[in-house]
Amino acid sequence: MGHTTVARLGWIVAVCTASLALAACAQVTPVSVVPASTPASAAIAVYATGADDAPLRDALIYLHPLGAPAPAPPARATLDVMARQFEPLVLPVPAGSTVTFHNLDDVDHDLYSFSEPRPFSLHLPANGGGAPLLFAHPGLVTLGCKVHNWMVGYIYVMDTPYYGKTDDHGYLRLAGLPPGRYTLGLWQARAPDHDDPRLRAVTLAAGSEQAVLLHL
Repeated sequence: MGHTTVARLGWIVAVCTASLALAACAQVTPVSVVPASTPASAAIAVYATGADDAPLRDALIYLHPLGAPAPAPPARATLDVMARQFEPLVLPVPAGSTVTFHNLDDVDHDLYSFSEPRPFSLHLPANGGGAPLLFAHPGLVTLGCKVHNWMVGYIYVMDTPYYGKTDDHGYLRLAGLPPGRYTLGLWQARAPDHDDPRLRAVTLAAGSEQAVLLHL
C-alpha cells in the first residue's frame, strides 16, 4: 500500500471521527431550528366569574378565528350516565365527532334530544352501552332521559379547534394559537340564559399571552 493511499485513509478516518464527535455533541445538547417564515404562537389566559363574582367552574371557552375558519379534526368521545346524571355535564366535541354513551347505572335509560344539530333517541340498557352517534353539525345539543325527566346534559358541537373548560378556579389557558383576530365566546350550562353565549373580539400577538377576565 503506497504512502498516498495510507494518507487518504488517514484523512477519511479523521473526518469520520470528527463527524461522530459532532453527532454525539448534538445528542447531548439538542438544538431546535425554527424556520424564519414560521410565526411564533400566541396564548390566552381566561378567568371567568359568575354573577356573584365567584369563580365560574366548568364554563366552555372558545375562540373563533376571524376570516378563514380553522379546521377542527373530528374525535371519538365518551359520555357516561351515572347516578342518574350525565358525566360530564357539558361535553364539547369538534363537528364530525362520534360520541359513545355508557350507562353505568343499574337501571335502563332512554336518552333523547330534540336539538336541531342532532336529534336522536337512544335506549341504554342497565350496565350497558349504546352504539356511537355521529355529531356532524355545530351547535348546542341538549340531552334528556324519557325515564328520568330531571336528567339534563349538553353536547356542544364545535366548529373551531380552540376551546376548553374552566377549572374549579374559573381558569383556562389556551396556548399554541396562531396569531390573529378572534371572537372569544363563553357558554355556561347553569346560567339562566345559557342559550346566549358571551362574545368578545380579541387580537392575539405572536409570542405573547393575553389575560382576559370574563364576567357572566
